[in-house]
Amino acid sequence: MKKALYKVPNGKLLKISLETIGEKISYLRISGDFFAHPEENIEKLEASLIDEKLDANALTAKIELFLKENPTILFGVDTPSIVLTILNAI
Repeated sequence: MKKALYKVPNGKLLKISLETIGEKISYLRISGDFFAHPEENIEKLEASLIDEKLDANALTAKIELFLKENPTILFGVDTPSIVLTILNAI
């Protein structure tokens, strides 16, 4: 299990736990002291990133598409901080 912590500037603490197979995500857990509304969309976001390539552009596009299709308000984190923390975990 790979892990990373990131304190978002002017934001909250973001924790990533992940496992990979090759260059793809096989398990992902996003947690921390940030807030999301609706809360269940964090689990849906985690599931949507399974099998995604460990590439900043691919992850950014996938997260932004998810947030567009599943309106979610993130308090204390944003897409770039999630991508950075995922990549820091590897």
